[in-house]
Amino acid sequence: MHRALTISEIVHEIFSYLSEPGGRYLDAAHKHSVGHTTLAALAVTCRTFVEPALAERWRKLRGLDSLISLFPRDVWETYDPNDLDFARFPSNDEWVRFESYTSRIREIKISRGAFKAMVNVMATLSLKYHSNPSQYLFPNLQTLSWHSRCKTEFPFVHLFFPPLLRCLTLGFEGDDTMASRLLLLFNHQCPMLTQLRLSGTVSITHTPAVSRAQLISLQCGQIDTSALKYLANSATLKNLSVYLSDPSSICVVPEGGFANLQTLSLTAGDTSAVVSFLLPTQLSLKSIKVRIIFHESQPLLALPLQQLFSRLSTGLCHTRLTQIHLLRSDTCPQDGSLDIAALRPLFSFSKLRYVRIGGLCLFGLSDEALAELADAWPHLEELMLNRRSGWRRTSEITFKNLKSLIRACPLLQTLALAIDATQLNVASSTTPGEDIHNDNIETLNLEDSIIGDPPAVALILCDLFWSLKKVVASPRSTVHAQLWGEVNSRLLAVQTAKEEVRR
Repeated sequence: MHRALTISEIVHEIFSYLSEPGGRYLDAAHKHSVGHTTLAALAVTCRTFVEPALAERWRKLRGLDSLISLFPRDVWETYDPNDLDFARFPSNDEWVRFESYTSRIREIKISRGAFKAMVNVMATLSLKYHSNPSQYLFPNLQTLSWHSRCKTEFPFVHLFFPPLLRCLTLGFEGDDTMASRLLLLFNHQCPMLTQLRLSGTVSITHTPAVSRAQLISLQCGQIDTSALKYLANSATLKNLSVYLSDPSSICVVPEGGFANLQTLSLTAGDTSAVVSFLLPTQLSLKSIKVRIIFHESQPLLALPLQQLFSRLSTGLCHTRLTQIHLLRSDTCPQDGSLDIAALRPLFSFSKLRYVRIGGLCLFGLSDEALAELADAWPHLEELMLNRRSGWRRTSEITFKNLKSLIRACPLLQTLALAIDATQLNVASSTTPGEDIHNDNIETLNLEDSIIGDPPAVALILCDLFWSLKKVVASPRSTVHAQLWGEVNSRLLAVQTAKEEVRR
């Protein structure tokens, strides 16, 4: 064996690649996957490989069934593949073997209905560990994600709260009070917790629930005034995601609050809640995401949007913000139009790299408007305007200023907008792009774009986007859909030919 393989750090690094792809969790469905079976084989290859292989194989766990099955076969029983339970209480020696594996686990994910006998299993584990507060079921656990629909699991969740826990995702369907009560537990039980995510609509209704000196990231539902004020004065909080319900209850954020916040994600019922939240603050953010939840009885027109954009422009640092996501939860309204005048307040953020605006309003942008947008945001890597909801009208943007966008934003990797592809207003030559091209975009989103001459459009697109393989257009007209299909066939043929040349 090579001497390098006697160095534990090197072996750990090599074995870490075997648990992929995507950091796959160990569970009943994947314990026979190539990565996990390879690690199991390495664990019995030689003594040097035992601990690194087992540590990596058991690093991430989904559910408890794989863990319980480590006990001798007469300790546990199954009624069906999704129902595992203890048949008897394990002996001391059996617990010792069990704990040699639990100490290796760093991340656990408990999903809804992991298995029916979960409560019985946790009750048995509680008998072992509840009597000794200094002994933890998973002493080295750092990340826990727990989603449950069963109220009877609640009394046992504390078994998964060791002192080393750093990241916690918690959600109890239909009863937010359960999660809120658990928040009080980890205040003294998990001093190293830095990331807290309360999924769904789980809310924070009192300050002690977030009084953590090292809390860096928080995601929750609604949050009351006192807790929000406490967070505003936090020196460590960098990422905040919260639901804003009542604009009048969130104006208590003090001047200079959230001084170190970098990422802010707000979900609200209307734009006024977002404006109220930002009104007393001056934030130095890198990213802001706003999700508006509207009903059909609450149309969102350009005027309140322009007020929101103006508040963002005055309330955020112009030189630090790199990402803006402004999305609506339902479909795009049929009325109202967002023109370049409404967007201009956002042009003050000259360092923007990612812009995504969707479903808030219909767009009414011209060629000249797109050119002004491109000049304002030269660092753009992503521009997505109503990608899913579509433009629902004939766009005034043509190839002429699509070319201007490519020239002004050379880093562009993702693009979604609507164009009028019947207007072939580019130079009449064998190279319509006139040596202006983008080599990053492989899929182009042109929702609700009309088209007239597929061969000519394919030629222009191939010249403007050298790596383009597909156009996603989804036009409302069946005729236009067929024409875009012809464009895609020609794009595929071009890329196939290019690959043949490279070979």
